[in-house]
Amino acid sequence: MMLRLLDQTGYKRFLLYFIPIFLYCFASYWLNRLMMPTITLWSVLGFEIVFIAICAGFAFIVNLALSPRWWYVGCLLLVLFSFVASVMAYHYIYGVMPFLGMSITKAEVDFNQREFVQNCILGLFRAFTYGVLYVVLRRLKEESKQRIEELKQRLEAEQLARRLEQERNDHLMSLLTAEMYPHFIKNALNMLAGMALRHHDDRMLESVLDLESLLDYSNERIRDLNQLVNVNKELKRVQRLIRLIRRQLGKDAAVLYVRKGMEMAYLIPPFVLITIVENAMKYGEISETSPLRINVAYLEGSFLFTCYNRKKKGSRTVSSSKIGLNNITRRLNMLLRDRFELHIQDEADDYTVSLKLT
Repeated sequence: MMLRLLDQTGYKRFLLYFIPIFLYCFASYWLNRLMMPTITLWSVLGFEIVFIAICAGFAFIVNLALSPRWWYVGCLLLVLFSFVASVMAYHYIYGVMPFLGMSITKAEVDFNQREFVQNCILGLFRAFTYGVLYVVLRRLKEESKQRIEELKQRLEAEQLARRLEQERNDHLMSLLTAEMYPHFIKNALNMLAGMALRHHDDRMLESVLDLESLLDYSNERIRDLNQLVNVNKELKRVQRLIRLIRRQLGKDAAVLYVRKGMEMAYLIPPFVLITIVENAMKYGEISETSPLRINVAYLEGSFLFTCYNRKKKGSRTVSSSKIGLNNITRRLNMLLRDRFELHIQDEADDYTVSLKLT
């Protein structure tokens, strides 16, 4: 309870110090009246205020003496302060107080040096005891606050560890569940390939095989810890996606794929080029009159991939979350940093995405 009181602020802190001091002075006044019926309240207050100041001085010096760095200074000050306080007490009691009309000694009693020394030692011991008690209570409060703070930090660390463990388990469960989806889809594609083979549907069989190749590429990238692939490996899957678009439309001229320069090795995050082409297929007007144009160029010290398509009529009514483009932009920034240039030209009727690797 006392340690909690020491932590108060504002008017509560004022009352914490004022009420005990008031009660102490009130009790001191009535105890002194039992021995000196003629003593005044003013005399008691004049003496006790100085006594409380000496207690505060002892508290400061004791706190300094208990510090590991300044203990010797505190011990020296403790001796000096005791001597100075004794001398000042003599002059204050027998000089200043009578001058101000205050007295805590009996007028008819002569000065007794031995009695004064005994009372002075007893008073200093009381003041020193009160100072030590205050310092001990303050330090106990600080240690209590420190232990509480350590417990809070430990609790927060344990909660964070449990939360991370739960997230890890959730991600692991999601990964294990996600591993079943490609397995299920691959079996479904194998069934479709078997049906196309039995019905001698070569176009359907080729389409299913292209889809299965894209699925295998996706599974391979998930299991591979390397976050970058050779751009030529990505382009092979782009060509399979182009074949799927051509079979869907039934016209090869609907997609124009031009490749220039000698093949060179550049690294790129997987599914960047595939996502660009897939977006063009989803939102573009692809036909013989408005073909999807894909240009691949191996230049001197760089690789350039450009995808152009005409927008569908009424495409403004088709909402796009831009998740795909935002995803590839973030991965390019994370993995390639300043080794790429991505330009998106969104016009009224045309849409062009250009990616340059260096």
